[in-house]
Amino acid sequence: MELMEYKCIICSFYRKNIYEDEPPNVTFFGTEKQVSQARTQYSNDIGYNVNETFDVKVEPKDSYWYNIYGDEAEDINKRTKEKLEKLKQLYIKNNKKTLIL
Repeated sequence: MELMEYKCIICSFYRKNIYEDEPPNVTFFGTEKQVSQARTQYSNDIGYNVNETFDVKVEPKDSYWYNIYGDEAEDINKRTKEKLEKLKQLYIKNNKKTLIL
């Protein structure tokens, strides 16, 4: 599978009671279906709602975020690609089971 066939997201969670500590952000990596199911299951298991979800991906030139990154865009894309490659290798070593980090 190509790197683009995988999905990596970072999620933050919340509970209605604002005085409770929120769990740390969680990274999910796998196929799109695996990631979607894992995020839902994780949210149900810990009893928190998904607050925000961020896609971790290499930004194409002239995209909104690429332009926001400005002069750092290429360096950020390079680091992002390296991180995604490491996650892919870990995913393969884990028998292609969803990574929850």
